[in-house]
Amino acid sequence: MKLIPFYFVFYFHPVCFHNFMRWLLSKCH
Repeated sequence: MKLIPFYFVFYFHPVCFHNFMRWLLSKCH
């Protein structure tokens, strides 16, 4: 399960999570 480390990263670094969401949105559009 490689999702667990990502959850830790997103939990400790909300900014990284925000940038990741922006990146996903930019890819979708």
